[in-house]
Amino acid sequence: MPGPTASADARIVNGGRFCSGKPTSDIVLPWRTSGQYWPSPDGSVYRALSRWVLAYGSDNPSDDAVKPHWEQLANAMQLSERIKMLELENVQLDAHTLQMIEASVRQKGIVQFTLTSNHFHGGEGVQFAVNVLKSNESVTKFCWCYNSFHSTEEACNLVDTVLEHQTTSSVEFIELSSLREFDGIDPYAPVKRLFDRTPRARTGMLLKIDLGSNGIKTNGDK
Repeated sequence: MPGPTASADARIVNGGRFCSGKPTSDIVLPWRTSGQYWPSPDGSVYRALSRWVLAYGSDNPSDDAVKPHWEQLANAMQLSERIKMLELENVQLDAHTLQMIEASVRQKGIVQFTLTSNHFHGGEGVQFAVNVLKSNESVTKFCWCYNSFHSTEEACNLVDTVLEHQTTSSVEFIELSSLREFDGIDPYAPVKRLFDRTPRARTGMLLKIDLGSNGIKTNGDK
């Protein structure tokens, strides 16, 4: 059985109904591979063989029958020497699973990090993003799309992490319902913070900021 590749990308999305190349086993998994991770003959280890992971989440992210497979995926990702891209799209994971994945991608040289439509219940999503960014100084692009914040403090924490990141040059915060003031969240605090140019909060080289579909109006302000 070949060992893991030196570099791999992990793209975990919902509804992965196709599989390019060799098909996976008939086992129902919470994710499906498109070439990168294949079950070993004994079904206990998933090995990195090529480039992509295409996955879909369980209807019940806390299902005990599903958790072992996410653990196998995390173990396989940990075998890779490098993961250039980490993308979780329309996948809802509980705090424990997020912590497990975060631990498996520490210091993996991630360049692009994307979280899209993950339906986080609380602060576990922001904590996951913060931890991955802090443990991968190589990230140049970060996307937080169609996800909400649950408090002003939480939003500012993520923004501060992006601002303090030394290599991030592009960031996207797309269609965040929490940027429309409700439930006591100040929608302007994270935006103001994002454009803060003071040396304390702006140590990196952020060149592109995308705040599309957030209903932000300038009202002529400069």
